[in-house]
Amino acid sequence: MALWKTVKGFRATSSALDAVNNDFACDREDREYWWTTLSPSLAALLERSAYGAQDQQYYLRFFHAHIAPALGPRPRYGKPFYSSGLTHDNTPMEFSQDWKENSPDQQLVRYTIEPVARASGSASDPFNQNTGREVLGRIAQDFPGIDLQRFDRFFQETFVPYEASDMAISVNSHVNPR
Repeated sequence: MALWKTVKGFRATSSALDAVNNDFACDREDREYWWTTLSPSLAALLERSAYGAQDQQYYLRFFHAHIAPALGPRPRYGKPFYSSGLTHDNTPMEFSQDWKENSPDQQLVRYTIEPVARASGSASDPFNQNTGREVLGRIAQDFPGIDLQRFDRFFQETFVPYEASDMAISVNSHVNPR
């Protein structure tokens, strides 16, 4: 409940979020949904964790440019477009903080996402494997120092080929009947 009060109070003040919102408008309905739904919470977490104004704007801009579009189509009729196994409510994102006992006012804000696209869960990408690689590739283009070699190696070793997806689904349904 305390975080919600912080978010409500944050919305009432001029902030880093206002500065970022004035810089650009959302170009797609889905990104607009994720941005307007999640950015106030992220902004409140950043402010509460003693991030400076420039850092807040930097991380909010990064979130707008790379994370909001990677969360996929917005939920419809109260149901997520793609049911992510990441969270209890099947949403593709979760905020967290790195609690530091010696410095409670300088906690690291972080989040975990499962990138989603329109093809996620469809016949062309039944296990939502391709979207994560695509999102990391776009981020690496904007941040040239990012090295994806280890990710690519892990991705190649764990990728379920399209031809084997029906068999993998069949095996999983026998092992984990619903």
